Amino acid sequence: MTKPILQHLRDFGVWMFRVLGSEILDCRTGEPLGRGMVISWGGRIHLLGLSGAVVPVVLDQTRITYWRQEVGFTRHPTPDFPRAEPAISLLGQAADCPDRVLLVLMDHRAPDAVGHCVGRWLAHGFAEGEVLLVFGGSEADFEGIRHGPKVLLRGNRHRTRDHTREKQSYRELFTLVARHLEDHPAFSHVLFVEYDQVPVCPLVGASYLERMKALDADLLGCQLARIDGSTNPHFLALGLGSASATQLVLSMLGTGHFWKRAAWLASAADQTFADWYLELDIPTTALRLGFRIRGLPDQDRFVTNLPEKLPCGLDEAEALGAWTLHPVKNPRV
Repeated sequence: MTKPILQHLRDFGVWMFRVLGSEILDCRTGEPLGRGMVISWGGRIHLLGLSGAVVPVVLDQTRITYWRQEVGFTRHPTPDFPRAEPAISLLGQAADCPDRVLLVLMDHRAPDAVGHCVGRWLAHGFAEGEVLLVFGGSEADFEGIRHGPKVLLRGNRHRTRDHTREKQSYRELFTLVARHLEDHPAFSHVLFVEYDQVPVCPLVGASYLERMKALDADLLGCQLARIDGSTNPHFLALGLGSASATQLVLSMLGTGHFWKRAAWLASAADQTFADWYLELDIPTTALRLGFRIRGLPDQDRFVTNLPEKLPCGLDEAEALGAWTLHPVKNPRV
């Protein structure tokens, strides 16, 4: 059976579970979490059709009953953990560094397409020397790209088909960018974007800088969430077991994140979660090292994982407050 047919069958099944299921309420706030079906099968409880990760909670009893216990669901609050060591000391070393943003642009396409992509960012507030191209395509195409500076990814962990199951990683990219930063001490911040994230507002880097200062953050990212102990499939695939009670795990979209220099360098050097899927590895490593990570809830709808989730096209985006759009894989955009 072909993949499109299997996908349609899956979508139909999810739709049926939501229609036949019931609305699930947050056991702490009473807010709706979505619709789904809860069934018992094979000695396990299965939660079917609910969109978004939830945390199962054994509920308190108002009176003792020996024949009935209740399990409810809730969600973690928005991540906002305080800064801790060693981050405080690392950030203190660079406190006097003036603001200058390095744009790290990841692409894998033919030289003409790469040139068009770089040109868009140059038209939105970046100088050529402030754009580092990290190329994931062939060496022949890499040699044909006129833009500089540029670096070539030679490993394979960024080249995956099923990104989550194959545990796609940007670890090599982080290392290459860290070397570039060490050779270019003037850069105080890093903005990382994939090729299908395009700039919208005139001065994108300034927007990130202003928000980072307002939130007193070391790392900003889209679709940021705490997922440990939840039904998030990426967390469940880690197989942490009982360790999940003590291991905080964050998830964040792998593009559109904005860093202070010290946070990038420290995270690139730490290999603790290097074998995790990148969208868990990147924010959880920064959290482990004591850096303060904040989300961009007003930009989340413009930076998503699927094109059909975007609320608008490029022409409308700036009026709606978008800094960038992702994913944009339509050549007409």
